[in-house]
Amino acid sequence: MGGMIDARCGLMYPESVNQLFLAEPLGLEDWVQVVQNFTTLKKYELYYYFHNLNATWKPDYDT
Repeated sequence: MGGMIDARCGLMYPESVNQLFLAEPLGLEDWVQVVQNFTTLKKYELYYYFHNLNATWKPDYDT
């Protein structure tokens, strides 16, 4: 998770970052591109977390 925060800060504030070295940034994604609103977040979560783990989405998660 730290690598994603570092990369995001580098993208948001390039004038403050000269170099950025990430060692083994596991699961690094650009969440701004993936999650644009609640519907895309839910679709992403259902596919990557719930579908692959045979878990059930509960209505409480929608609030």
